[in-house]
Amino acid sequence: MTEMVVLRFVSAQTFPADSAYIGLAAPGEKGSWQSESKGYQFWTKTDSNGIFQIWNVLPGTYNIYGWVESILGDYKNETILNLSPGSSTDLGDLIYEPPKSGPTIWEIGVPDRTAGEFFVPDPTPKYINRLYVNHPEK
Repeated sequence: MTEMVVLRFVSAQTFPADSAYIGLAAPGEKGSWQSESKGYQFWTKTDSNGIFQIWNVLPGTYNIYGWVESILGDYKNETILNLSPGSSTDLGDLIYEPPKSGPTIWEIGVPDRTAGEFFVPDPTPKYINRLYVNHPEK
């Protein structure tokens, strides 16, 4: 069973969203895909023109969600997709308008869903959980 969704993900300034993350997940609120654990999710990254395809999607009911590194907020398309075996869907241009009320004056961190720019000190030795000491990945 191969499903394909072909879309173009465009930012508020109507330029292609290069390397946006786009996914199909169970219908819900914006950002609900982050805590949803009962259904399947199918994700991909857009190309430099904002175009993407998602293959091998199981039949079911989905919403389209997305986010772009360094841009605040989540995208959710209100269209509910009922995908069946062998179908393909083209929704045309999807426009994401980041939540902004004016210019950014000050910001802590980068909205890239990591905390890479923050310093995390080594813990005080007397408070270390011995289960997590001397692991090769640290």
